[in-house]
Amino acid sequence: MSVATAQTLDDAYQIELTRLASEMTALRTSLDESTTQRRRARSDLVKDIESLAAALTRLRAENNSQELQLPQTARLQSLQEQERNVDRRARQIETWLETHGVSLPATIANDAEQNEEHQHPPLDVMMKAALVHVEQHGQLWLRTDQEYFDGDGVATQGSVLRIAEVGAVVIEPDYRPLSLASDGSLRLSSGVVQPSVSHGDTRTVGVELFDPDDIRPSRAEVSTWIDWMDRGGIIMWVIGVLAVLALILFLERILAYALYTIRLSVAERRGPSVPVPSEDRLLSAVAVIQTKQGSPEALETDAAETIIQTQPFVRRGVSLLAVVASVAPLLGLLGTVTGMIGTFGMITEHGTGDPRLLSGGISQALLTTQFGLMVSIPALLFQTTLYRWGDAILRRVERFALKTLDIRLTKNSDADGSSKNVVAVRSA
Repeated sequence: MSVATAQTLDDAYQIELTRLASEMTALRTSLDESTTQRRRARSDLVKDIESLAAALTRLRAENNSQELQLPQTARLQSLQEQERNVDRRARQIETWLETHGVSLPATIANDAEQNEEHQHPPLDVMMKAALVHVEQHGQLWLRTDQEYFDGDGVATQGSVLRIAEVGAVVIEPDYRPLSLASDGSLRLSSGVVQPSVSHGDTRTVGVELFDPDDIRPSRAEVSTWIDWMDRGGIIMWVIGVLAVLALILFLERILAYALYTIRLSVAERRGPSVPVPSEDRLLSAVAVIQTKQGSPEALETDAAETIIQTQPFVRRGVSLLAVVASVAPLLGLLGTVTGMIGTFGMITEHGTGDPRLLSGGISQALLTTQFGLMVSIPALLFQTTLYRWGDAILRRVERFALKTLDIRLTKNSDADGSSKNVVAVRSA
């Protein structure tokens, strides 16, 4: 019994040792795998850290570069903004000078026109001219050759004391005030104004105040039709081409219809018995009736078809006038819309401080619509006139062809009757 128990315990110990050894081996294997994975993960982590460090270094370098460039970029933007502001102010001053009729030195104006980069004269020159104008017209000044109209409406020249831009008084004979007429001329005031009163060396004078915007002398703008076309832009020239095309077509059709009318009158005076050449496209229906053989119904059908073929020849180009009449106002509207867009852009740039600048842009924008209607209305009248004249010519051709057919049928019937009489006599 004792031997069997010992063997059993030894076997049990051996089995346990074997199991423990296998577990230890498994644990060592698992530990080795874990160590390998940890090393691999550490290696990957080191690579990621190095990549992030390189990216961070690159970002820091780019940030430093941008920080160095930022003041220069801001400086450039500030300079560009300042240049735009100066250019905008210069254009506003130039517009003000043009509106008030202030002229610059001839050399400065010529240099500004020849300079393609800057379309306006130097700013300091314009400012000096504006200040001189304000100084001259902001105080009293005497004009010895000022023209005005007296109470009877007679133009007179005399010494006029101008009170800035708000009043004027005729010095001779009794310091009578002047008023500003609707046409911009100066006239003796007919209103109730305080009379002139002398106080020793001084004198009190009644004055009728003006609107400063209306006292500016009107300048007659001498412009040609080319300047008028240029003010409307490229659309004006396109409409002008259509107008010339419509005029040439109308004149050509008028001459052609006159010749057609003369030819018809000559043919009608000669009568249907005179042969008509087959190449005559206007009277081709008459030539068909005169030359072709067949029954009266067939001749009439052929003549009708020939007249239908003659219609495009007679009405050639008339439909193009209708196209011009339809397209011209649409082009004018397109030019107006384009001009209004430019006007609003000018308002955005210069503001609405000067109403004349706004009204001038709108008036230029409306030029294309005006010109489009000026072309469309005559073109429509031309088209209607030519269409009716062409119809009249075609109706005359048709009547002449029917008359020719009637005469031919009459001759054929007479010839048939005479031949029957001859046969009857011979048979008798």
